[in-house]
Amino acid sequence: MEHKIVKRRALGNPRRGWKQENFILSTFSPTIVSSKIIKGLRPATGYSEITRRAVKTCVEAGFNLLELGWASEEMSADTLAASDELGVGVVYQDLWRFGGMGHTSFAKAPVTKETIKAVIAETKKHKSCIGYYIWDEPYLPEILAETRKEMDWFEEELPTDLFLTLAIPSYNPAFTWQNGEFAPYVRRFLDTVDPALLSLDYYPVGDEYPMERYPSEKQVDSENQLDVSLLWCDLGLLHKLSREYGIPMWFYYQGYNLHKAPIDFTDEMVRAMMNAGALHGAKALQQYTAYESVVDLDGGHGPLFDIHREMTSFYHAVGNTLMALDCRRVIHDDALLPGCPYIADMRTDMSESELLCGKLPFRVSISESADTEGNLYLMVLNRDFETAKTVTLDLKKPSRLYRVSPADGTQSIAAENTNKLTVDLIAGEMAIFRVQDAAEAPFTVEYVLEK
Repeated sequence: MEHKIVKRRALGNPRRGWKQENFILSTFSPTIVSSKIIKGLRPATGYSEITRRAVKTCVEAGFNLLELGWASEEMSADTLAASDELGVGVVYQDLWRFGGMGHTSFAKAPVTKETIKAVIAETKKHKSCIGYYIWDEPYLPEILAETRKEMDWFEEELPTDLFLTLAIPSYNPAFTWQNGEFAPYVRRFLDTVDPALLSLDYYPVGDEYPMERYPSEKQVDSENQLDVSLLWCDLGLLHKLSREYGIPMWFYYQGYNLHKAPIDFTDEMVRAMMNAGALHGAKALQQYTAYESVVDLDGGHGPLFDIHREMTSFYHAVGNTLMALDCRRVIHDDALLPGCPYIADMRTDMSESELLCGKLPFRVSISESADTEGNLYLMVLNRDFETAKTVTLDLKKPSRLYRVSPADGTQSIAAENTNKLTVDLIAGEMAIFRVQDAAEAPFTVEYVLEK
């Protein structure tokens, strides 16, 4: 059987210097973050040692990028030193000197070009520093402009580094699906900041905001699961706009029990949410957050270490293929957000499928993608985070199916001359297939980055 080598290109905003060469698995912070950092709180002793252990744990969990979104100078310095030794990339932040979060800057002095140059002079001594975290969830017009200004100043000095920011999700009070302001806000974010990539966070399990669900009185629980979450609207918009603007899509998924959930936060939820991002074409999966999840309070293996190690192993295997694909459409079964007006423009009807016919089974979503040579791929997601299932899909024409191996990313024939695709999926699992006309000669595909 012929084995074809297909070249793929690095991805990125043509107006920015940074380009993405490989699939990225990141965490927002390897150690103590959130209000504990902002309020200046930290362990009384052993803080540096905890940070260094936490970095090692994140590397063991399979992350290839550490983001320092809300970091202090001390935490950032310790993370850089440990990352230099362990060979993992860092997106640096010192919240007290540049950038900010939401509508707030915590900088102790006005941010100037000289501020940026000083930060670069200090941090570029570290080989692990590959970029800078500019602003977390900017949304006010003046903050969007400040984010753009600081990003441009960094890029003047370091034209090919990564400068990271992200949009605020739709369950914020100001820009929601319900008031019609969310999609215009994301476009304003893109037009003003012109980021290297489009990233957004969404943490649906246990969220107490009614605007996060449809209908609003429903909960993400064992009965409804994620079917009532507007997560799927945000992901649909993210997919749509990343294609329209020609930039990579990244996605922050919920990596621990962030809110007061009506049910336990489980490994299967993590699996389902990570796969939901990739189903929509994400080229990076960003975990929020390692502390008290992948990493325990002392920097060792936390309660969700094993599931992240499982999932990063999967994406290290299939990531090269995913980087070569353009996600053309996402299709859900009828159980997802029935009657919801906000998802109408974010989903595709089954009649528009290039590969499938009939109806999707309960709690199954699929996406159809293609590489630059027209090879077609089908991703099949079991959205159910409690139940395994055997999924059978009807193909439009006799096809040859190749499974993309979850172990090493290679392709092998799964079925010949078939009108059906059948796959066993555990809770939250996704499988990737290449679909070829049965009348064509068989061949496998391998992707190589074009330098």
